[in-house]
Amino acid sequence: MISLKQARGFQQRLARAEKFDSARVRAGKHSGFYEVMVSIPGSDPNLRGEAFAINSEQMQRAIISTTIDSRLTRSRKSSFG
Repeated sequence: MISLKQARGFQQRLARAEKFDSARVRAGKHSGFYEVMVSIPGSDPNLRGEAFAINSEQMQRAIISTTIDSRLTRSRKSSFG
């Protein structure tokens, strides 16, 4: 990041069509957090253009609860079948 004074200086040099002979780049990798959103279309034909938007945490909860529900359903079927 550069200071405001340096930025204004570069802007003035570019406005005068002045050439830059060299440049210095300092880059790095930093860990970060990204929130992933998923859009799932609805099943109601009247709301065809709408969708549900959920984030990754909500998606994980839905997968876990679906897995638990399916296991319970299978165990009930096998015990009553």
